[in-house]
Amino acid sequence: MLLVIVGLVIGFVIGYIFFQERARSQAEQTKGWAESSKTELVKEYEGKLRDQSEQHQKEVERVRKESVEQSRYTLKGKITEQMAPLLKGFEYQPADARFLGSPVDYVVFKGYNLIRDRGEGWEDLEIVILDVKQGSSHLSPTQQAIKQAIENGRVCFEIVHVREDGTVAAPQKWQVRRLPGQKVQP
Repeated sequence: MLLVIVGLVIGFVIGYIFFQERARSQAEQTKGWAESSKTELVKEYEGKLRDQSEQHQKEVERVRKESVEQSRYTLKGKITEQMAPLLKGFEYQPADARFLGSPVDYVVFKGYNLIRDRGEGWEDLEIVILDVKQGSSHLSPTQQAIKQAIENGRVCFEIVHVREDGTVAAPQKWQVRRLPGQKVQP
């Protein structure tokens, strides 16, 4: 019986050592797998991050180029607006044109310089509201409203006087003279 007990104890010790070694081996394998998985996962996300960074850089470059092109186009338009009276085909005297820039580009006092220089042509003076467009540009909503107001005769000339006390007197007003046959909407 002692022999059986010693055999059992030795069996338990050997079994314990075997299972302990097996557990250690499994832990090392799991640790190695976890490390390799972690490394692969890190590499995968580093790759994704690098791709995203490159894509972001390309997008920044594209937006930057687009912005520069838009700035050039806008600047070219502003220069063209101001240079228009000096360009071939501008039908008014450059000295008669007054640049505003907004909401319309020019008020042209057609014939003004003739009146100023020679004192003649008062009856031929015309006032032209002019906007310069380039390419496929079109009137803004504000410019369309101004055009409509002029077409409907909602235009007048006013004089205001500043009093000695710094207040403004009620304006004197003159309405637009309507041309024969001109339709004016209410």
